[in-house]
Formats: sequence, structure tokens, C-alpha cells
Amino acid sequence: MKYNLHIRYLQGETVEVWNEIIALKERVFTPPFQEDVLQVVNTMVDRIVYNLELIYTELLAKGYVFDTQGVFNYYEKYHGKPVFFRKSNTDKIDLIVDFLTKLEPFGAHPLILAELYKKVDIIDFRGHFPDLKSYFSLDPLYLYPIEEIIEWVVRYDTNFDSIKDTNYIVFSPDESIKADGYGETNYGITISDKMVADGDLVDYGIDITFVEYLRQAFRWAGFSNLEYIAKPKKEPSTQIYYWRGQPPEDPNKWDVSKEIIDYQIIDIAVEIAGKTLLI
Repeated sequence: MKYNLHIRYLQGETVEVWNEIIALKERVFTPPFQEDVLQVVNTMVDRIVYNLELIYTELLAKGYVFDTQGVFNYYEKYHGKPVFFRKSNTDKIDLIVDFLTKLEPFGAHPLILAELYKKVDIIDFRGHFPDLKSYFSLDPLYLYPIEEIIEWVVRYDTNFDSIKDTNYIVFSPDESIKADGYGETNYGITISDKMVADGDLVDYGIDITFVEYLRQAFRWAGFSNLEYIAKPKKEPSTQIYYWRGQPPEDPNKWDVSKEIIDYQIIDIAVEIAGKTLLI
């Protein structure tokens, strides 16, 4: 393993460095790695927050309407007004530490998500382009507020039974819930005996880590499912949607007219993504 992790990360070896940090597992908090790893994580989180703020601002400028689709998010439910993206404007460190302490007997939250919660209150990029068609979920980025996670786990699951049984914590509703409120699944992130840098996603459909999921989302301006759209085969204005990259069982029966997306959405996503930072 090469050292100088933070220097190499700043020089553009973002994927290579992060893979090396993941390989360290629980040794991320031991010399000689700890200081270097924490510098990388802090830089990564700053870039994530920068990208989120940029995407949010750019989408608004492109006419995207942020909308909870009739399913209240945490701040709308408890404060009467939805919040779609907000950097943390309060000191939540004590809240996070208290939660991690309660969680400790059952597992440890990945470092990257714990640090992200210190900088971001909520991510809820649900919404639509009023004049552009999309007949499938774009799977916009979403991060439950830490207060909501604590409410579920501490208030309604006082014995942490669900975590004991599953070894993961939810961080986002799945694409079906985001689209229309109907669904029973949440995306989760695995916990481990000791805190590690990253975690695997649960109930997402493919093997991917949390950071890989964010990278994928940033490649498409916060809309992860654009990663899984096949290139047009018939009309230039249509795109065939393949679930997680898998084609339908019988492509000849695939009704393109019912599964289209306006190409402008793709163009907007690519344009915005070009302004984001690598994480």
C-alpha cells in the first residue's frame, strides 16, 4: 500500500486512494494511517457537500421543481415546510456521538456517513421538470436526517432489534417510495463490528458501496437511475429503460412509447455533472 493518501487524493487518485482506505478496514484509526485517512475523508465530505449545493442550485436554475410528491419529508412533517437540501447550521456532533454510542453494542456506522451527517441536515432531490417527460423514477438522491434515523431506531426500536437482525441502517427510501410514496423498502448501509471507512448498500439491487453510489449519482446530477438507461435504438427522442442495467426478458415486446425520457433531461444532467468535483 502506498502512503501519502491525502496528497494522492488531491492529485486525482480518488478511486485508487479510497479503495486502499476501504482495504484497511478497522485499521483506518491506527497509526500510521489515521491522520492521513481523516484528511481524505474531510476533503471528500467537503467535495460531496460542494457537489450537492451545486446540483441543487443548478437544478433550480434549469426549472426543476423540488416536490415531496405528497409524501412529507421530516422537516415538512414536524416543521410545516419541506427542506430539500440544507447544510448543517447547528452543531449536531453531540447528537451524532450519542447515537453512535447507543449503536456501538450492535455495530459501527461507516465513517464517511457519520462525517457527512456533521455537514448536511437533509438531502431530498425529489421533484420533476414540468415540461420534460420521464416515465420512470430517476431515483433522485435522498438522505434521511439524522434526527429521523434516531427517532426510528431509538424511539420505535429501543432494543435495536431490527439492526441486530439485519446489520444495516437505512439512509434513503427506495426509488418507488421516492416516485409516488408506494413501496416498503429503504436503501440501507451495512454496519460492522468496528468503524470502517465505507459500507455496502443494502436493497439497492447491485453490489455497490455508499461512496460508489454517490459517485454514480454525481455523474448524473443526482439522478442515479440515468446510469441504467440504454442508448436509443429507434427514435432519437426515446430512451429504453433497463432496470439496473438489465434488459427486459423479451425486448421485442418492449413498448418504447410507454418508457421514454425527454433527452433534455439527459443533457441537463450531463451539463451539471460536468461542474461537479470528483470524490
